[in-house]
Amino acid sequence: MKLRHFFFTLIFTASLCSSVSGQEMLGTVLGNYSGVNGIQLNPGSMLNSRTYLDINFLSADFFVDNNYLYLDKREYRFTRFFQSTLEFPIHDGLYGTGDRQFYQNDGKGNKNAYQQFRVNGPGAMLIVGRHAFGLTTGFRSVLSLDRVPYDIANFAYMGLTFTPQQNINFSNNQSSRGAEMTWAEIGLSYAYSLYQRNFDKVTIGLSVRRLFGYAGLYTKMNSTDYIVPNDTTLHVNNLNAEFGYCLPVAYDKNEFWNEKLFKGGGFGFDLGVTYTRYLRPHYGEYFDQLCAQPYEDYVYRLGVAFIDIGAIRFKDHAVKMAIQDKGSDWENLSDIQFRNIQQFSDTISWKFYGDKTSAYKGNNFYIWLPGALSIQFDYHYYKNWYVNGS
Repeated sequence: MKLRHFFFTLIFTASLCSSVSGQEMLGTVLGNYSGVNGIQLNPGSMLNSRTYLDINFLSADFFVDNNYLYLDKREYRFTRFFQSTLEFPIHDGLYGTGDRQFYQNDGKGNKNAYQQFRVNGPGAMLIVGRHAFGLTTGFRSVLSLDRVPYDIANFAYMGLTFTPQQNINFSNNQSSRGAEMTWAEIGLSYAYSLYQRNFDKVTIGLSVRRLFGYAGLYTKMNSTDYIVPNDTTLHVNNLNAEFGYCLPVAYDKNEFWNEKLFKGGGFGFDLGVTYTRYLRPHYGEYFDQLCAQPYEDYVYRLGVAFIDIGAIRFKDHAVKMAIQDKGSDWENLSDIQFRNIQQFSDTISWKFYGDKTSAYKGNNFYIWLPGALSIQFDYHYYKNWYVNGS
């Protein structure tokens, strides 16, 4: 493992999960038939379902968003993703930095990125009059980047050979953060029709999920001051940063670590409310069977929810490190390779503090879920046509 790649990649590819694009899968979580999947955006949406019972066996979602790397619109074809071998065009790297699959945004603004992989396992939802109950399971992996300085993004992608940024003293005093987290979850949801009279209906919903942390990685950079004289040298004048990792790897051997499948735990919460304006006055029809529950059409619905509020504490096989207002010099980076993660971490401590232990600050840390404010508006346009904005 080469230091110049690992060092900048560690800074660039980890982040605090704070991107507002944290929830996707919109094709299955919206509408009158979203059922149990609608809980992802608003737990109160269960009482808006046309079906009184909904069962999910398996569904999945993959989403990527960033403002740094891109393909030219003439090169992008959606059909590429359905080919047996997924291949992207290769471009000549700028200033001799090698071939690259993507173009980069050369603007000097901060760079952000978000990636989510989600699998919804077995789950179910049931409506009983003014009450609704839900059970969900899932597996999720999220990578988020927030406010990464453009110079660090360029070095991470193109390497220290990116000559336009050599011999320039870069000083960043803003906070840039990042994280990657993979976890499993199981949740219970409840919704209740709080007010239902004439043309108006107000429902509230709550979800509580138990979280099982599989892996996590985070960084917080409060300030950086450095210069890259050439493609083999890095001078860090000052660094104020913190990072931690909890991975399924034996850090001193780079082998799979299987003593514990889940290395941390926590809880997540969703809380939502929905207002519905009925098409006709509510009449509260009696029913003697669940399948006979009436569905009342609406003019519009407005929902607001706080989703993914919570965190996971990694406490088994976890490492937390911090560099507080220290500098260091890294020479001959192209010749430095590491046998394992432990050696890399020890070297970080030695370079900044002069010993192998001072940078270590603990054996547990928290990573927050990708919390978001979710707002949904649904309008009954005409007959079976509905328009939704979320």
